[in-house]
Amino acid sequence: MFNNKELKPSENFKILSERKAHKLTIQNVKTDNHGEYTAVVGNLQCSASLYVEALRVTKPIKNIEVPETHVATFECEVSHFNVPSTWLKNGVEIEMSEKFRIVVQGKLHQLKIMNTSREDSAEYTFVCGNDR
Repeated sequence: MFNNKELKPSENFKILSERKAHKLTIQNVKTDNHGEYTAVVGNLQCSASLYVEALRVTKPIKNIEVPETHVATFECEVSHFNVPSTWLKNGVEIEMSEKFRIVVQGKLHQLKIMNTSREDSAEYTFVCGNDR
């Protein structure tokens, strides 16, 4: 049960019962998943609360200027570890290459543009989580 309503298995909610173990797995957790979860087996029940902290950017990227042939480094920090992320150049996803290096150190995400040239002048965007 979730907040006193019956919970049905779905794409996001997996319910497993193996002998004496009963398990609920929640996929793609969102803030509206926070609340009280209750397992009911016969006339026995056990409850636990789930609190979901929203993913947020704690240090946004900044505009930068660098001389040609230098390395340009964009940085963005997020509130959680192990967050999937994507960097975009003018709205198009950037792939790792000799030109573009993507570095993740804990909560800090970096895009390094090697050997910059005028063609690298663009709008760069950081997308974190499963927003894309």
